[in-house]
Amino acid sequence: MQIFAELTRPTPVVVPLTLYSKPSTMRDWLKHYKPGSEEHDSSFAAVLEALVWRFMAENGETLFQLLGGWDKVSVVPSSSRMPPHPLTALIANSDAMRAPLIEPLERGLGELGHRITSDHAYVVRGSVEGQRILLVDDVFTTGAHAQSAASALQNHGAVVPAIFVLARRINPSFNQTSEQVWLRQRDQPYDYRQAISWLLRRDEGSTE
Repeated sequence: MQIFAELTRPTPVVVPLTLYSKPSTMRDWLKHYKPGSEEHDSSFAAVLEALVWRFMAENGETLFQLLGGWDKVSVVPSSSRMPPHPLTALIANSDAMRAPLIEPLERGLGELGHRITSDHAYVVRGSVEGQRILLVDDVFTTGAHAQSAASALQNHGAVVPAIFVLARRINPSFNQTSEQVWLRQRDQPYDYRQAISWLLRRDEGSTE
């Protein structure tokens, strides 16, 4: 709720490919697929690209319809490294995202941190007026970075129907709710076809 209170136009829909906690294999893939990390492994990028491709192959058409479509895709810029974000190459190498990749965002002067958001954290270069842009990020923890990017785009006339993230980080020790969510999901085998079932239920509920 803090994120939504501090930003003008965040997006309410976040679509994670999966969840993860520390330690885990998924966490290692996401941390070390990026060049420059101490334990960088270039094969991890190929693994993540395959996961995105499979997820979108199974869910892309349904997701596109539920979100009202998108005509561009953009990666949330990194706050700690020079562009382009390593995820950009991963997405660009695949046609799974169903739309061209654009890079309208640059880091701005607004303060940005783990729980710090700003409408001015990112600068929008060029016109995005009237464009439906699916935002993509690799890890979603508090949402401060991704939602600041979404708000910047929407304040410049774009529509961000959702933020698609490779993984939503869960800290089971944060509170009882987090622990319950993690234990429930951990005990279920991953099913690509069920990965957006929550969004289908939400959509069905909104039409009743």
